[in-house]
Amino acid sequence: GLADFSDELFRQLNETGQLTQYLSNTTLAELYAPLGSLAPDFSSQFVSKDGRTMIFAWSIDEEPGSKPAVNAHHRFSGIFDQLVKDRLPGISFYGTQSVAAVTDAATLAAEHDMALADGIALPISALVLWYVVRSGRLLLIPLATLMTSAAVSFGLLYFLSLVVNVQVITPPLCMSLLIAMSVDYSLFLLTRFREELLKLGVGGEDAAISIESVQEAIKSTMTTSGATILLSGFTLLTAFAFLAVIPVDLIGSLGQGACLTLGLMVVVNLTLAPALLAAAPVFFGRAASQQRSGARWARSIVGDRSASAPAGWQWVAKITTLFPWNILWFAIVTAVSVSVSVAVLQMKTTDDLEQDIPTGDKLFTLQQELTGAFSSRTMPYNILLMPKDTSVAVLSAPFFQAVAKMLAAVEHEIITQMPEAKESEFNFLPYQTGRQPIPFQALQALCGIPRAETASVQEPIAERQLSSTVSDMCHFMLDTQTSTENYLLFDPEAMTGTLTALGIEVLGERGFVFLDTVRDAFAKHAPHYGVKYSIGGMGPYFLDMVTVVYAYLPAMAAGTIVVSVIFVGIAFRSVIIPLRSIVSNSLSLGFTYGLAVHVYQYGALDFLGIRNLSGDYHALPWIVPVVQFFCLIGICLDYDIFLLTRVTEYRAQGMDPRVAIRKGVVSTGGIITAAGVVMAIAFGALVTSSLMQLAVMGFALVVAVLYDTFIVRSIVNPALMSLLGRWNWWPGELSKPHYGFDEDPDLAGTASALSMQTC
Repeated sequence: GLADFSDELFRQLNETGQLTQYLSNTTLAELYAPLGSLAPDFSSQFVSKDGRTMIFAWSIDEEPGSKPAVNAHHRFSGIFDQLVKDRLPGISFYGTQSVAAVTDAATLAAEHDMALADGIALPISALVLWYVVRSGRLLLIPLATLMTSAAVSFGLLYFLSLVVNVQVITPPLCMSLLIAMSVDYSLFLLTRFREELLKLGVGGEDAAISIESVQEAIKSTMTTSGATILLSGFTLLTAFAFLAVIPVDLIGSLGQGACLTLGLMVVVNLTLAPALLAAAPVFFGRAASQQRSGARWARSIVGDRSASAPAGWQWVAKITTLFPWNILWFAIVTAVSVSVSVAVLQMKTTDDLEQDIPTGDKLFTLQQELTGAFSSRTMPYNILLMPKDTSVAVLSAPFFQAVAKMLAAVEHEIITQMPEAKESEFNFLPYQTGRQPIPFQALQALCGIPRAETASVQEPIAERQLSSTVSDMCHFMLDTQTSTENYLLFDPEAMTGTLTALGIEVLGERGFVFLDTVRDAFAKHAPHYGVKYSIGGMGPYFLDMVTVVYAYLPAMAAGTIVVSVIFVGIAFRSVIIPLRSIVSNSLSLGFTYGLAVHVYQYGALDFLGIRNLSGDYHALPWIVPVVQFFCLIGICLDYDIFLLTRVTEYRAQGMDPRVAIRKGVVSTGGIITAAGVVMAIAFGALVTSSLMQLAVMGFALVVAVLYDTFIVRSIVNPALMSLLGRWNWWPGELSKPHYGFDEDPDLAGTASALSMQTC
């Protein structure tokens, strides 16, 4: 039966030499039998209410989630699985769950998802890139920069993992960032390289390609697009650097990994890409200047009348900068963004462990079974109690009485403040919910608790044998529920026990309230009874981790915005441009967060029947709003900077501000759109992940990139800039009227000027 199975499981696990604790309902019932009616009742933590599910618990002395812990998990789960097959053939479902098990499953899933995402994103990104540059030769450059960046950055991530705990979602996110930004930067460089060659008069299938012309084009490219990449990279690094300093490994490792990846990618694109162009000037120069659609587009930008600018972007540039249509477009987009963003005010987050486990994995099903059978019993609070007066012994009648009275008062306080917590259970030596306290005198007489303090002698669990003798029962109960290794040899300094939050989702929104209520209750009553306390366990650990992250978030977010605003302001010599960027980026952020709430909290897409786009948890994974803020700030500024650089360049040439804006939209429209599509594909592959956290991150990034690319950058930014006119560059020199025309009220004349520049 189950008793024999439990004894044999303990024996085999104990033979590994790694076991430090073993608990099961049958073992505890057997051990505590000598206590009779005084025996503590732990059955609710090991057997479900319907009696159909049972838990066997064990622990080892390894860091949770570490490699040794994962190896031990494989060994112990193998023993357990084989023993179930041999001894309990009628069991319908079984499995082993632990932090190590979740870490192992998530790591394997992340590796699989990353390979799948790369298989989806890389070919499609290559096709988009080829469509823009129309040259197989030029594709060799982004391929080289991507492979170099990926190889070196993941090597650096390995060394980073030796210093900090790199989380499993970091590599997939970094790989998506690598693909997206590497292709983006290649687009910026190669299209500008083609444009600079045409400015020098190099073009045509049979045109002579001089090394001097190619070198001059490379210099001009690095002066313009190279500077843009450097500016873009700095703003992204700023965002991820603030993410990296948050003192929680789960968040900090994401920021640190992203900083390594992005910093290396910027360096590679600013060094390797021009080096390759210079190393084979004729090979790449001829490919860049051939008579293909990409080259024709570039010729339209440099003023070749034989080539026409894209008609679609000419129309977009005109309609978004023409008064009063610019006001109307801005008002419409703002209204839509705000209406969607309002949902952010009701945003809820959750730390449900199911979101950390791959969908379809046996562990995922096991977690669902445990949650259904035991609710929050699998994640109790571990509470340490100590006498405030060090002269009072833990194993003494005064301390037992004080603890019993204190816990009764704490329990009453919790239920008064949170009636839904009325079924919560305390399990301590002196006090158990719903049972009479164990008198210390009875326990002392039974177990022979000494009165004198002596030296501590550790007794490994491997030397013990569990049986129903009084000696074994006393050792097990007193040694595991106090801070001593052997109560006969050393008087413990603390007592341990558990609080199980029944009827409350421990890691949900009410879980935070429950934890605060528990802490307040202990803070109120513990000093009165002369008791010091410490509250821990997986539940408080996860909740405190979330609390710390969100406590740092406002300062880190403010720092990101301030540094980015200052840097952009210095780069463009303007106070207005960074402030305008905050307005447009706020629209992207609000829309993205709001849509994520509608999808994952309200279930707007539940009709699709796709789990990764469902509101099953009625909340967002807690990590998503944090990480997304820093990612989105950097990405949205990236495309804004690229457009601003071109517009500023044209304004510096003496163009009217509205003409410069329109020409900037036309010249960058196709490039930024292609870059946005590539980035959306790279991040969109994450939506297919079996890890819910990665899927939600991927969804939010895709929404932000597409909304920023097609709405904010194409409509909002030109509209706002046209309304501001030359004041965009205030107080810089470009805001002065003598640069070209002042604000030209003749819109027809402006449109004509634009036509002359782009046709």
